[in-house]
Amino acid sequence: MPSISYPRYYRCYTVHDIRLAIDTDQPQILEALHTRLRHFSTDEMPQVAFRFTFDKVLDGTHHVVARPPGTLRPVYDPPVGEVVYADAADQLYISYGDHARVLCDARQGRVQVSYTEAVQANLWLLTCPLFTIPLIELLKRWQRYSLHAAGVCMDGAGILMPGTSGAGKTTLTLAMLRGGWDMLSDDMLFLAHGSAYKRDDLQVLAFPDVIDVTDTTAHLFPELQDWVEQPKGGGWSKHQLRFESVYGNRFAWSCKPLVLVFPIVAEAPVSRLTPMTQDEVLLELVPNVLLTETASSQQHLDRLAALVRMCRSYRMAVGRDFEQMPELFRRLL
Repeated sequence: MPSISYPRYYRCYTVHDIRLAIDTDQPQILEALHTRLRHFSTDEMPQVAFRFTFDKVLDGTHHVVARPPGTLRPVYDPPVGEVVYADAADQLYISYGDHARVLCDARQGRVQVSYTEAVQANLWLLTCPLFTIPLIELLKRWQRYSLHAAGVCMDGAGILMPGTSGAGKTTLTLAMLRGGWDMLSDDMLFLAHGSAYKRDDLQVLAFPDVIDVTDTTAHLFPELQDWVEQPKGGGWSKHQLRFESVYGNRFAWSCKPLVLVFPIVAEAPVSRLTPMTQDEVLLELVPNVLLTETASSQQHLDRLAALVRMCRSYRMAVGRDFEQMPELFRRLL
């Protein structure tokens, strides 16, 4: 018996003109994904570019997803399991021990997720890394290239804040939102061709997900004090904030990137900016590229190089001067 029979639940979304459908056997998974994709929701459509299917199985011996045969290359080093790529089949395979498996077939635009009871309650795992990694791989084939960064904009001009978890992206984003800036994303953006005729003409596309906020960050902002007392979701180590519930439904779908700011949390009263060279910036951004299919991976790298050429770049030691940060960013533009 390969899987457990449950009713099916569906939703459809349009992510920057790319249509995708989610098909799951658990309503909690669908609701958690809808929280992330709520701004992209659309009516059900018969033709979609991508389809994500989630199936619960009895145990690790009954997975409906199998590891692809042949040679597989590691393309990412997760804390648990593996993320590997099959060149011949153009398939990305992810495993989380014996508890979850994912097969992303880029040619077919299909993602199959197979998971056991042991991880059913871990909605963060199922709807964040196991969903996001295949999503960015598929969108790459449609010339939407991922960037691990927060982003805000003012009058169509964008400041992007690349960085790993804990670098200070969320703190900066919240400071900008309360200072009147428009939201692009707290953690992930996409780069797209701004013009078919200009090599370095890029457009940044928003991904207005929930904002994951630690207790420490939330206590820095008075408007979050009541909200932070709410319980965290299953598997989440941080609080999920729907930014529009606190700061209003003020976000931009796209912008022209002008400045890159790489944050580092600093125990200082005042933030400090240090200019960065283009070579330094490109080295910081290269890990955004999953080295899977050759052509799309090269295009991803090319778009990152174009972004570096377009923008002024700074390292920012993020201090505690949150009230002054919005004006500091305005001067950068």
